[in-house]
Amino acid sequence: SIKENMLQSRGHFVLTDVSNSFSEMVADPNIKANAPGGALYEHIGMSLANDHLENVIVRRAIAEAIDKSEIVEELYIPLFGEELPESGLGNSYWMTNQPEYEDHQTLYSNADLGAVTSSMTEAGYTMGTDDVWVHPEKGRTEFRSVTISNDSFRERQQEIINRQLTDAGFKMVSENLVGSEFYRTNEFATGPFASKTTWDLTMFAWAGGPWPGGQSSVYGGKNSTNNINNIYGYSNTEFDAAAKKCDLQLDETEINNCYNQLDEFATTVTGDTGLFIIPISQKPTFFASRTDLVETGVVLGTESAGPLVNIADFSIK
Repeated sequence: SIKENMLQSRGHFVLTDVSNSFSEMVADPNIKANAPGGALYEHIGMSLANDHLENVIVRRAIAEAIDKSEIVEELYIPLFGEELPESGLGNSYWMTNQPEYEDHQTLYSNADLGAVTSSMTEAGYTMGTDDVWVHPEKGRTEFRSVTISNDSFRERQQEIINRQLTDAGFKMVSENLVGSEFYRTNEFATGPFASKTTWDLTMFAWAGGPWPGGQSSVYGGKNSTNNINNIYGYSNTEFDAAAKKCDLQLDETEINNCYNQLDEFATTVTGDTGLFIIPISQKPTFFASRTDLVETGVVLGTESAGPLVNIADFSIK
């Protein structure tokens, strides 16, 4: 495995997606770990095709039940240290290490079961004898949770989230899929990228780039030309119009503000809609190198040699 090769000095550096099994590498004095933050973040997404989750008040209750700080403390801090805030992520366009970042979910950093009770009561639910919220017409709040199976980091993250939601009065059932099935888009697939009715809550990472406007394709409405990644069923003509204006902005300050305003459509309650995703944390790429590589491989000058010896130079002709 990657971990064993590094620990036993059969490998000298690794750049890969994170795994909670990497904690041994972080603790090894012969290995230096680093976590360069990029436009990648883990989140909880809700399907608006669900009879309960179509109500924004219920979605608000889900957010009120989540304790991001617990998730970050157990899974992220041991690997990334102080690179990430303990309160988690509250934006889907800008990441915590970017100056444009604004936390739009400060209300949902820690679980508030009292707020959950108020929201569910407002939505017409009562607590059943089995400690699960029940609606007189829609029935019990039983949600299918899906993430990528055989991914220890995400499955542990899902376990924490499912427990938090169970404690708040929601029945959770895990129906995970292997990666090839999770991301499949054909008509016979059952993952979140193929169907909005075979799952209720999903947990995975969105990857962005240097242009934050790419995130808008995740939220574009059914009549929008920019909705290729919208798996949630969200559709709002006001968002679509605002997204077009943002993409045409030239002033940097206006661009920053514009994308922050777009994010609020997805991460906050806006009238009778919104709040269908809960960003959990920025997810840095895991980079680690052995100290014996660093000590023998770094040279002082870079005019005639690269920073690492035994590295060949390649060029495209």
